[in-house]
Amino acid sequence: MLQEDERRALVDEYWCDFVLRNGSFAGVDYAVWSFGAGPRLANELLNLVIEGRKQATATLQTTLELNGDPTPVVGGVSVITYADGSPGAIVQTTGVEVVPFSAVTAEHARLEGEGDLSLDQWRRDHERFFSRELARHGRPFSPDLPVVCERFSLLDVNRELAYAVG
Repeated sequence: MLQEDERRALVDEYWCDFVLRNGSFAGVDYAVWSFGAGPRLANELLNLVIEGRKQATATLQTTLELNGDPTPVVGGVSVITYADGSPGAIVQTTGVEVVPFSAVTAEHARLEGEGDLSLDQWRRDHERFFSRELARHGRPFSPDLPVVCERFSLLDVNRELAYAVG
């Protein structure tokens, strides 16, 4: 795992290189994050983004609130990192919808690009993940909980690191 200052330096260097190649992003604020649920899954999901298979993600609104994280906004830009903190890709949010867990659509499940792409598998996997996440805060899972469904487009891949971390 990279130290915080090393991680920040790598992310800043990658972002500056991206802006040099894509001047319209000069001065744009960006978020930095990795997918949750441990190093293996974080790297696996980032690689799905890089392959173009993963174009969406879902987060419990409760988790964002507990962590003090903002709700994604359309047009927002993010550097997604590998589990060790090294930058892997840059995405831009193209859609955000907050719906109860039970109302997440098959289309969203397909865009998440995981497993067999079905809504049934998405619900099983995410109920398990969200339940563990909530249990850490002493809260129960409910199918009525609001889920932030975010769609994004891939803007750039850090070719120096793509697939090197897995």
